[in-house]
Amino acid sequence: MFVGDGVNDAAAVSKAFLGVAMGGGSDITKVAGDVVFVNENLKNIEILMKIGKEVKKKSVENLAWVFIYNLTLVPIATGILRSVGVTLRPEIAALAMIASDISVVLNSLTLLRYRAV
Repeated sequence: MFVGDGVNDAAAVSKAFLGVAMGGGSDITKVAGDVVFVNENLKNIEILMKIGKEVKKKSVENLAWVFIYNLTLVPIATGILRSVGVTLRPEIAALAMIASDISVVLNSLTLLRYRAV
């Protein structure tokens, strides 16, 4: 992460993995930044870090859910377990996939309730 507010910071802000421009700075730095704060309060950087940790946590939760789903239902849908009498009709498999997508989206939407203060 690179935080800057002046014209001389624009190149570093644009090249950083996460470029943060402070609101009172130059317009070119604001354009180069991934995140632009509207004020000069450095406390916002701490809040940004907390939000980033929450987003990472949700991403891991979503990946875990998708991994478990694919590990269990995809073999059933492909008919691998047909010999033991476990099958899944294609329509039901499609509905299960949609339900998996919806659950991931709903889990991600819980981030909207997050308050970092």
